[in-house]
Amino acid sequence: MKYIDAGKLGDALGTSPRLWLDLQSEWHLKKYLDEHPHMSKYFDLERLNQRSRRRVMEVSNASPTNPGQMLEECFLKPSGILREYWANYFCMSRHTLAAIISGKRIMKFQFIALLVKAFDVCSCDWIEMQNEYLAQKYRERHSSRFKIERIKSKHRVEEINLILHPGNILWSHYMRPMNLSVVNVAQHIDVHRGAIDKLIRVC
Repeated sequence: MKYIDAGKLGDALGTSPRLWLDLQSEWHLKKYLDEHPHMSKYFDLERLNQRSRRRVMEVSNASPTNPGQMLEECFLKPSGILREYWANYFCMSRHTLAAIISGKRIMKFQFIALLVKAFDVCSCDWIEMQNEYLAQKYRERHSSRFKIERIKSKHRVEEINLILHPGNILWSHYMRPMNLSVVNVAQHIDVHRGAIDKLIRVC
């Protein structure tokens, strides 16, 4: 799910865009660790879930911190080591690293694991910082442009405690209780119905 679609869902359902980004990160991290169990020492999935599960309605007004800029200013520059070296360490080109630093590309789990290994930082902090940056980026650049109205419903979700695919949450916690079809949601947030259908079919 792209961050813009996560923002649109948030506007339509009365949730924080961050909710959908967090759910997606948790699910993808779970799959990543299932496929690469040796990387589990760098990630605490349960801790990430506990820290993000109450973000159903939470909206931050703080200016977003670009995690790439934080990486550059607080870790790479103070190290005194050339960026070319760090690009090799992170197994990527200088251009890809530059795109992460500028906020044009997101940090993938392998990158975050190497970051934890190099600087002894908390992986949860970087995943959360990235999701908050994307959520705020949507609010500042896109929310007012799309002008998506909230779907009127008395149904409310206060907390989500399980690590589930975001499509599962969308269907079981919102669409089914609110009697919303794939077409209803797709038309409301102005995306192709295939995108919503694919999201919930992953469940």
